[in-house]
Amino acid sequence: MSAAIYQVSANERVDLGLSSTEQSLLSCLLIRGSSADNFKKCRDARITAEIFTIPEHAELYQRIEGICGNGVNEGIVDELERELTQERSPLLNTYISATGSMEPTSAFLGKYIRELKVAQRSRDVRKIAKDLSQASSQSPDEQIEALTRCSTQVGDLLESNIDGFLKLEDSRLKLSMPPPEAIPRIFLAGKPIATPANLVSIISKAKTGKTATVGAIIAAAIVATNGNTNADTLKFTASNPAGKALLLIDTEQSPHDAWVCYKRALKRAQTEEDPSWIHAYPCAGRDPPALMSTLRDALAGAAKRTGGVFAVILDGVADFVADVNDPRECNSFVARLHSLAIQYDCPIICIIHSNEGFKAGDDGRGHLGKQLARKSESNLLLKKVGEVTTITSDKQRKAPITEADGVAFQWSDEEVRHITCAGAEISKTRIKKTELADLAFEVFGNEKTLRWQDLNAKIMEARDTSNATAGRRITEMKDLMVIRMTSFGLYERVT
Repeated sequence: MSAAIYQVSANERVDLGLSSTEQSLLSCLLIRGSSADNFKKCRDARITAEIFTIPEHAELYQRIEGICGNGVNEGIVDELERELTQERSPLLNTYISATGSMEPTSAFLGKYIRELKVAQRSRDVRKIAKDLSQASSQSPDEQIEALTRCSTQVGDLLESNIDGFLKLEDSRLKLSMPPPEAIPRIFLAGKPIATPANLVSIISKAKTGKTATVGAIIAAAIVATNGNTNADTLKFTASNPAGKALLLIDTEQSPHDAWVCYKRALKRAQTEEDPSWIHAYPCAGRDPPALMSTLRDALAGAAKRTGGVFAVILDGVADFVADVNDPRECNSFVARLHSLAIQYDCPIICIIHSNEGFKAGDDGRGHLGKQLARKSESNLLLKKVGEVTTITSDKQRKAPITEADGVAFQWSDEEVRHITCAGAEISKTRIKKTELADLAFEVFGNEKTLRWQDLNAKIMEARDTSNATAGRRITEMKDLMVIRMTSFGLYERVT
């Protein structure tokens, strides 16, 4: 046994209490069928014999290391047992103790590796501190030499920090171990838009109904708990929160205005009682650091109180940064936000104003809006034409929300809130379909089917149009399901 391997006194061994951990790690290496994979994990984590405090454990690890180094990938345990038996080695008792461990399971290997690495660093730090303490009584030249030596040791210690790698390994994707499938929490027009561990952007110009959208999402979550199918939630639906917290941080409105909107959301859900799991906070006027602190506090408190977080809505996400055009600040903020969504296993919905310029696109404000669009699972766009606001989304990972989904709403003086209505584009489509249905009824007459050529000719005659225009009418009829093909070249009306 070399002195380099065993440098811990018996008293230190008792204080560290590592014997059980060392034995458990060795037991993972002595599991038939898993020993090669487990040894590779130890090697990747830079486990060597020097990390063991018990000489017999260090020697046994060296023997395993030697067998693997000789190219043995299968039958490691059998080879080790054969060698120790033939040699009548004293290590045979250590081998038997390790194979008889109470926890011979690979699932705990990462835990054992971390515990041994932490103990090793603790020993190294104590040794460096001891050397520096002894150097204080030496000459200046000896002190400088000791400081230089210790600084090198500190650098080596930092480079050997394997915790980050081990945590990364714990999350490594494996075909045989799929992560739990994320179940969507919020839907729009029956399509999922918000799943746990994701960001969602809702982009809107001023006065287009974003506050009504926020209220509709809250109402949808409430309706999911009480089953009220008569509530108008502007085509938003939600899975049952099951008591998990729904957080709303409103940075846009005064406390009273925020309260009015909250009351309106409850009325939309047709309830007059505060759900205990809804945590709504008016936070207008707070600076970005204070808002970030508020968000963290709200998440931690709500998760502890309710057992988890269903969803988070940030109404005014741009207030969380000082400069929406600063890439460094915005990228860092979006990364932290995504990290919180993952940590609390919830979607975080970000309400952001769109660029207001005449030639501006449909992106959120500044670099923040662009970064959110890149990182968000869904990017909902609110557009207002006349008195009607529509919601669409073509920048999302799941099924897009199109104008054909008919998500539209407008203000109702009678209801004193926004209500679902037919969108302008939807109305045009319905009118067009009606016109084409009338044309089909006219040209088919008593005919059950028509060839394309005959259908084209009849449309030209009925509407006095060109051949090309009649062809476009046939295409429109097919697209809007006014007619359909029954066999090659034959068409019939859809009734």
